[in-house]
Amino acid sequence: MPISLKPAALFLALAWLSPVCRADESTPPESDHGISVLDAVVVTATRTPTATMDVPASVSVITAREIETKTAVSTPELLKHEAGILYNEVSESLQLNGRSTDDVMVLVDGVPSFTPFNNDANLESIAIDSIERMEVVRGPASSLYGGNAVSGVINITTKRPVKNGIAVTLGAANNDTWRKSVSAQYRFNDRLGLSAGWEEKTSDGYMQRYARATSTYATPGVGAAQQGSGAIILPNGTGGNQYIVGERGQRGYDRENLWLKLRYDFDTARALTYSFSHYEYEGKTTGAKSYIKDASGNPLFSGAALLPDGRWVRFSESAFTDYINRKKVLTHAFQYRDTENDVSVNFGLSDARDIGYNSGNFLDKSRPGGMAEYPGKTYNLDAQKIWNKFKKHTLVTGLTLRQDEMDYRNWSLDHWGSVHSKNSLNYDSGGKATAMALFAQDEFAFAEKWKLFAGLRFDRYSNREGYSNHYGNSTHLRYPSSRYREFSPKLAVEFKPDESGSYYASYGHSFRPPDLYQLYRTSSYSTAASYHYVGNPWVTPETSDTFEIGLKKKLTRKLALNAYAFESKTKDAIVAVQYPAGTFPVYLDPTMAVRAYTNVDREKRRGASASLDYRLDRNYSAFLNYTWQEGKYTGGSSQGTIISGIPKHLLHAGITYNDEKWQASLNGTYVSQRNAPGTPTGIYYLSYDPYFIANLRVAYKISKTSRVSLFVNNLFDREYYQDYIAPGRTYGLEVRLGF
Repeated sequence: MPISLKPAALFLALAWLSPVCRADESTPPESDHGISVLDAVVVTATRTPTATMDVPASVSVITAREIETKTAVSTPELLKHEAGILYNEVSESLQLNGRSTDDVMVLVDGVPSFTPFNNDANLESIAIDSIERMEVVRGPASSLYGGNAVSGVINITTKRPVKNGIAVTLGAANNDTWRKSVSAQYRFNDRLGLSAGWEEKTSDGYMQRYARATSTYATPGVGAAQQGSGAIILPNGTGGNQYIVGERGQRGYDRENLWLKLRYDFDTARALTYSFSHYEYEGKTTGAKSYIKDASGNPLFSGAALLPDGRWVRFSESAFTDYINRKKVLTHAFQYRDTENDVSVNFGLSDARDIGYNSGNFLDKSRPGGMAEYPGKTYNLDAQKIWNKFKKHTLVTGLTLRQDEMDYRNWSLDHWGSVHSKNSLNYDSGGKATAMALFAQDEFAFAEKWKLFAGLRFDRYSNREGYSNHYGNSTHLRYPSSRYREFSPKLAVEFKPDESGSYYASYGHSFRPPDLYQLYRTSSYSTAASYHYVGNPWVTPETSDTFEIGLKKKLTRKLALNAYAFESKTKDAIVAVQYPAGTFPVYLDPTMAVRAYTNVDREKRRGASASLDYRLDRNYSAFLNYTWQEGKYTGGSSQGTIISGIPKHLLHAGITYNDEKWQASLNGTYVSQRNAPGTPTGIYYLSYDPYFIANLRVAYKISKTSRVSLFVNNLFDREYYQDYIAPGRTYGLEVRLGF
């Protein structure tokens, strides 16, 4: 059964494979895993409710009903059991089909959600209680969505004001973790409605990072006035030159979300919606511990320590400090819909007003340090029109305008714990990127059981107003403007022999434009690394060509299968390249080496995934999905090596019980090793270990709108590294009251 696509305001442009979707009125009940056991593999690229365009793709739908049954307390966690998705519990980041979130287009009410600085999706800024629906569409989608839609699209729809009501949520978990939320809907009259909410999440967190020392000496060394010994741990496989001397402390956070949606219906066909969100975040570490003790048993945070072999390791307070991260993001979105004439217009502004981090070399935050900040803005305008008066064709046309801008600044601080103690600006850089696009997409029903889909998008990008100033040596750089064009075609065919299933094959071209970070960001010279970073305004987009086949089959009345396989080849992959002194056109000092992001590598990724959804009976349902994937460099300096960070095997499985009073779910995830072959695992700061974790949730419904729930994540308290230390068992209780 087709799933109808919510209009993808903004970023879209010329294309065709639009996969973000919304179930239509006749969609049968969903399984508890989210996607209906009856809905088809075909995704509906619907721009308005009055016309649909079916586009073959693999899709998952997470409804409001499923959100209530998940163990998630954040938006990224909602996705962690979907096929092809890896959710990193440590960094709270996502992969889709082996690609990170800067290759995934994330839309919230039609507005792209990412940081202009590095195109990283900002899923944490979306409050979980504000979400009405989430759709995940896998596969290249640049033909409709332009840059960054390389491995798929995540479309999030926030709650509409449909009735009067209020809900209050209070949750508590270990590590002194709290979640408080209030959300409400109110209808002023038949035409005007408002939904709004507030959420606050705080936590002391857990110990993620050890304090490390990396060199050994025959003597304590000059300046090592304090000497001690203690529990110095030598990690396996590090060659004997890396030692753990303590803990940096517990990594905690404070998060706050505020959102609202105001909708005015002019009549039954025309409506105007305004959406707003405000997100603030601060992450910091407290409670550092040292394993090194002096002769009196007091902990040492600087000095030297004696090793069992008679040598010494020196360390300082900087080994025990951690970043103070912060983020403040505001978004505004306007959407006009005319279902009678099949027209939609969307405008959005994403304002990363305050984003960056503080750092220092002393545990005392009143001591000097530094701060980096990289605020930015993204403006988007998208207009679309559906033409459905042709006999066998349904055509969508549209245009998109977008501008990204970013400023990167590095400051010295009198007190590294305070952003208000700036004393000097060391260097800054920034610039703008503008995109203009046209797109068209056609669905051609050329035979009774066959459809052909063809689309094309044309993007014209320009990078301009790039600059960099290094005030320490009075160097001021102005980068030249650059322009490039990209055509993104899409072609697919779908065969639907009957209502029990469908099959498809597709080809899509996609691209990822360079980040403003890669184009313009310039840093000071690093004596440790013997180079400095400079922007490269001549870097061009990475381009990928992807072939995909897939099927959706209703095997029995209760069992449904979705499967797909893909191969993607990437050209001009952007990597950091080191240039000898004086050989790169832009530099701070002609005597120093330079590192700049450059188009050099070729990559190939391939994978296959199969998902089963089973409705055991009225109360029980289960799901199982398995994904095999791999990536390899096929050209450039890394030719022949694998792309690390991609797990070859991903397995998600779970079972859910749901009746009038009780809900219960048990889910598990297996992730294979993500290191290069032969790399040891179980090493802090060096390995991505294989692991299996299970999550349990039990909820009791007090009433139709109120419940009490208990959750346990990492049920068996699995210990593993994901570069840093992964969280152990977490558990909590949450009460939700609806009125």
